[in-house]
Amino acid sequence: MLHRSGHLQSTSMTLPPDIGGDRNRLLAIGSAVSYAKRYTATALLNVTSRGEDDDGRLAGESLGAKQLAALEAEMTRTGANRMRFLDYLCVPSLAALPAERFEEAMAALAARSLEAAQ
Repeated sequence: MLHRSGHLQSTSMTLPPDIGGDRNRLLAIGSAVSYAKRYTATALLNVTSRGEDDDGRLAGESLGAKQLAALEAEMTRTGANRMRFLDYLCVPSLAALPAERFEEAMAALAARSLEAAQ
């Protein structure tokens, strides 16, 4: 930053690319830059948070075998159309449904069952 009287102050930070996961080189660099921006802004603004950051793991957790089996059984019981149900959930397959949306999916099937009974 250049002051009008000519004083200049700058800082820099060198970060390695974030090579975790299946990132290509470009995504690894972008991830590191994003990480640096987020934590720099948090430090500058003295932002506090609760709990530990799980780096999005919980949100991306897949359905377990028991959950998949329960959804399959409920789809059979209610006579749900697989393609329409997947479209409703905006996923290409049940296996792609995040674990956090399991209850939502089961509730949708239960609601379909109630509608069919009326």
